Amino acid sequence: MISNISWGLYFTALGPILFLYYTVVLLLFFRNELQSLFESKPSRTRATQAAELKVHSNASEGSVIDGMETVVKDLRQILHNAGKDADKQELLQQLNSRLAGYNGLRHPVFQPAIITYLINNAESVCGVSFSEQELVRGWENLPR
Repeated sequence: MISNISWGLYFTALGPILFLYYTVVLLLFFRNELQSLFESKPSRTRATQAAELKVHSNASEGSVIDGMETVVKDLRQILHNAGKDADKQELLQQLNSRLAGYNGLRHPVFQPAIITYLINNAESVCGVSFSEQELVRGWENLPR
């Protein structure tokens, strides 16, 4: 029976079936977009909303990046001011007070960068060694 079906007949039957399937999918899932497509006044589509959201998130991410530069400068200044005579708890308290309110600590890239920066520079500049757990534990209770 399958040998009696040609490719031409197969595609002739498949075409209308696919057309009906995609028509049903469009009507069920993209009804609002289709209505706005046929309306006279342009309305916001999902693509427009996504673009606006992306612009907004890029703007807020840009402010986090700008804030990161300021935070790193301030952290460097705290470490240099503390010098080799730094007390570990006082230094940790100063660092935490500077990082209070910084939203970049919630960002998945910035927090590890700050941790690495502080571990490396506190050791070389102040002679104080921090562990990652000490720094994160101090940041958990910070107001943001």
